[in-house]
Amino acid sequence: MIVRVKAPPADTIRKFQITMGYLHVEKGQNPALLNALLGTHATSYAYEEIRDDDGERLVNLGYEADIVGMYEGLRIYGRVLEQYGLPNRFSSLRPVKDFFSEEEILKYVENAGLGDGVTAYSSSTC
Repeated sequence: MIVRVKAPPADTIRKFQITMGYLHVEKGQNPALLNALLGTHATSYAYEEIRDDDGERLVNLGYEADIVGMYEGLRIYGRVLEQYGLPNRFSSLRPVKDFFSEEEILKYVENAGLGDGVTAYSSSTC
């Protein structure tokens, strides 16, 4: 699973990969990426399409797209897993609105017991 802010380069998409980020594949914005996602049967979640019941975006640009997008993306992915009868290792994650800082979110994710392969770090440290 790849969780990003920006859309991944089309040539990095692999068969049956799961990708989250600002994909910008609507309205002909990124035809190469759209073709790569469709051609590889990737599962993709576009932050720009994650909306509340009123149609308002839940993930905005800047800081929110970074840490909030990653965090809420994991929570949404967990709910999708549940819909398919699969275990949701992200079910213990509290809503992001419960936190006050990026550091608090990162510390919480690190200590949430999500299992192997989950590492939280700030984009300013990579």
